[in-house]
Amino acid sequence: MDKTALIAGGGRLPEIWMQRALEAGRRVTVYEISGEETGQFDPAEKVREIDLGRLRSLIDLLKQDDIDEVIMLGKVRKERLYGDLDLDAAMQKLLAGLPDYQDETILAGIASALEEAGFKILPQDVYLQERNFEPGLLAGPAERAGELEDDFRQGLSLARKMADLEIGQTVLLKEGTVLAVEAVEGTDAAIKRAGDLAGPDAVMAKASRPDQDDRLDIPAIGPRTVRLLAEIKAAGLVLEAGGVFLLEEEKCLQIARKNDIVIRANTLQ
Repeated sequence: MDKTALIAGGGRLPEIWMQRALEAGRRVTVYEISGEETGQFDPAEKVREIDLGRLRSLIDLLKQDDIDEVIMLGKVRKERLYGDLDLDAAMQKLLAGLPDYQDETILAGIASALEEAGFKILPQDVYLQERNFEPGLLAGPAERAGELEDDFRQGLSLARKMADLEIGQTVLLKEGTVLAVEAVEGTDAAIKRAGDLAGPDAVMAKASRPDQDDRLDIPAIGPRTVRLLAEIKAAGLVLEAGGVFLLEEEKCLQIARKNDIVIRANTLQ
């Protein structure tokens, strides 16, 4: 049986994937990225800690552990790239050869380096069906959803454009006015900024890139995101149907209903 490496950043997504993979009979070794808020991986065959900038060390560990396949999941705080990150020669060479330092470019570069070393890169939706929801109303009253439809439509269109420009995948707006665009600070900070700027009734939109590589950084939201929207008394959340992971869906919808947040899945025209 093939041995699979889970390179795990922060958030619940890597842990959810591992549980599904183990249930399917995969042999999983987890490589936690140091400095990120990762999950609980005790059931894995082995758990290792890796440094973000040590590409050669990672490849050596994968070979040492007889890994065949690799999947990369979870958040990596982008601001760490501008800190005192200790880069080995392999990572320095990779970065020097890239046309830019956009998220997708860096991730694709790492994936290519792992492929050149002999590892297969798995798509992120292996065992994860959480983005296969149909367009339509997921939570909240239909009348309220209708009132927010203009913001939903505009927000999702803008989120797709921002994703295409590699700025971010999330936009928050209110009555047609953009309040916050996710950039290097991440979704949580963008939500809080929108609340600070405009008070209640913001709408959040999240979309994937037009040419989304399913091996790399599929956008995701989960209960934490919906709780933050509740904290700023947001009015709604619109997701790209088929483009965004909705993790722990029932918990997300319960939080939304409790806090009068409309959640809708829309397709992009």
